[in-house]
Amino acid sequence: MAGESKRGRAKKPSMYDVARLAGVSQTAVSFVVNDVPDANIPQETKDRIWAAIKELGWRPKLTAKTAIEWTIDWYKQPAENLIYFTFQQIKDYFAL
Repeated sequence: MAGESKRGRAKKPSMYDVARLAGVSQTAVSFVVNDVPDANIPQETKDRIWAAIKELGWRPKLTAKTAIEWTIDWYKQPAENLIYFTFQQIKDYFAL
């Protein structure tokens, strides 16, 4: 489980640690954390996974892939959710 690393610093818990504590596979942990539809994971198992996450203080790693996916999702938002100005609008604002 999460313990001491070779350098004496506390080792951050991993998804593997969460899975071991909850008694499930890493795939099940991933499905629950990512709220995968049609994963068919019983609520009792989900509760055990969330309890293990809380107990260990596990946080998912933000990888480059995740950051890229978030950026792509953000750009897919409807135009009315975005704030944008034309150069002329900015020029007119400062001309006041």
